[in-house]
Amino acid sequence: MGLPATDAFTGTNGTALQTYSANWTINAGAFDIQSNNVHPNAASVHGMAHWNADTFLDNQYAQMTVTAVGTYIGVAVRCAVSAQTGYAFRAEAATIYIQEWTAGSGATLTSVAYSTQVNDVLRLEVVGQTLTAKVNGVVKLSVDDATITSGLPGIIGFDNAAGTRGDDWEAGNLIITTHQGLRRAPQRGVMDAR
Repeated sequence: MGLPATDAFTGTNGTALQTYSANWTINAGAFDIQSNNVHPNAASVHGMAHWNADTFLDNQYAQMTVTAVGTYIGVAVRCAVSAQTGYAFRAEAATIYIQEWTAGSGATLTSVAYSTQVNDVLRLEVVGQTLTAKVNGVVKLSVDDATITSGLPGIIGFDNAAGTRGDDWEAGNLIITTHQGLRRAPQRGVMDAR
């Protein structure tokens, strides 16, 4: 389809995410469309879904705008094609987290107190072993972890509260370039014979 991948979740209320768009695969739980946003829709379940319509490099990002702050909503990178495995950046009302999910088991890698606001843009980047979480372009969390080396970007969420929603999801590759400076040999001074 071409990167970056995007989704504005414009659809009929109550439509399951994977029915609304075949570009999404559910890893765990459930998501549906509410008010042209996406929201988790499985009671007391940690949900994960990934974008299946494009091929991504291992170095990748996912971002989404928070449109209603409830339980938690967020983005994911390096999701597995079936298991609930991947890295996640989740936003609750008063705390944000980078988490690692492995076969349905979640572990917090790092977290910080933060008052999540409507219209906050959450972005999770992974380059090699380094995960960086940004809110509105500002780095809030960073951590190294080597457990998950590849996968697909996606979304995460918890419970079935309609008051937990996100919109304007985007994901793409991160191309890292390095520039090696050229060093010039020092010029020899010319001495005048006097």
